[in-house]
Amino acid sequence: MAALARLDVDIPRSELLNLSAGLAFLYPDAEVQLGNGEDEAPAA
Repeated sequence: MAALARLDVDIPRSELLNLSAGLAFLYPDAEVQLGNGEDEAPAA
């Protein structure tokens, strides 16, 4: 099953941490990375 490679959201970090904890419980094999809001250069 395909998933989003990147999801940009504008919610408080504490709320995002709660959401990611819930997703980790439901989908233990999923990988989640939280950025600091700075864009990374796209891969060539």
